[in-house]
Formats: sequence, C-alpha cells, structure tokens
Amino acid sequence: MKVADKVVCVSENTMRDVTDDFRVDKSKCIVIYPIIPERFKKLGVKKDKNKIVIGHISNHAPNKNVKTLIEAFEKTKNPSLELRLYGKPLQFRTNDKRIRSLGFIPENDIVEVLNSFDVFVFPSTREGFGMPIMEAKKCRVPVITYAKAEIPEITSRNTLRFRDAGELTNMLDSQAWRSINTKKAYADTFECSSKSVSDKLGNLYSGLF
Repeated sequence: MKVADKVVCVSENTMRDVTDDFRVDKSKCIVIYPIIPERFKKLGVKKDKNKIVIGHISNHAPNKNVKTLIEAFEKTKNPSLELRLYGKPLQFRTNDKRIRSLGFIPENDIVEVLNSFDVFVFPSTREGFGMPIMEAKKCRVPVITYAKAEIPEITSRNTLRFRDAGELTNMLDSQAWRSINTKKAYADTFECSSKSVSDKLGNLYSGLF
C-alpha cells in the first residue's frame, strides 16, 4: 500500500485502519463502496404465516456477536418467534426449540433465504463494510444492528439499533423492526450499484494517467 499511487478502501472505517495501523498517507486513499449484485432484490417468497422469522447469516466469528443474539432470543416470550441461524453450525448450547441452526447456504439460495426473514439481525461488533446488512436492505428486509458496533454510517443507517441484549429481547418481542422505513433503507444501497461504483473507479483511473 505504501508504494501504491492510490489505495481504494471499502469504507471510511477501513480507510481509518489503513492510515492509522499501516501509516499510509490519507491523501492516497479513496473510499469506494463495494458492489451489491443485482440479484439481491425483493422476491415474492411465501412466508410462514405461523412463524415470525428472525434471521441471521454469518460465519459466526467472535466479532459477529451471535451469542448475544441467542441470549436475547432465549428470553423472548412470543412463541411465534423463530430464530434461524445460517452459516456455521451452532457453537452454543441452547434448549430453546425455536432456535434452528441451518448451516451453510449455497450461494444461489442466499437471496431467497434473506427474503424468507421477517427481520435480519446482524449484531456484529465490527465490520469493514457489512455486506450482509446491505444485501438485506436491497431485498427490502428490515435490519437490526448493534448500536455500539464499528460499522460504516451508510451501512448502519436506517436500521434499528440495540444497545444490549435486554433491549434486543424487547425489540424482538414487540416486533419493533416494523417501524423501519425499508424504502429509505433500500435507497442506501444506490451507492453500491455497479454503475455508481464503476463510474467512481473510472474517474479514479482517468486521474492517474
């Protein structure tokens, strides 16, 4: 990075890491968000009328904070709620039969899975960008995020944000995510369109020659 003419960073958070941790000159850095593929969109997926599906997709790494989600969900009182965890097999023991660990999702099925959620909960404490959040927004699925997380503003914008497990429990029981304006959340993804990103990259390359 130190010998590069320009360094493209996927977010302001990542640019801060590059300049602070690797001592790269900030003037060399530019933020261009990643592209969210067009296949992420709202589908006419039939939802289970008898279930309110709380969804999560990740590799369950420590920063994903999945344990907090599970602990919050276990304290909910609504029997219609169901937590569906995708990605890595569940690493935590639970006696709550409403929690389902469904493992890895084939790439071609991710859009349909996102559309099957009533709400997508992504309690991660830190993300360079947070693509799963933006993918859910593009599918017009409401998103809940962690208020204390280090996540780019464009990513956390128009999400419902919880401060601790107790508040998340209340949000799930009350279905507070229904107050989210999914149209505004969808608009957050416009800067991640292939045209927007390619135009910015084109301007960057033109300026180098």
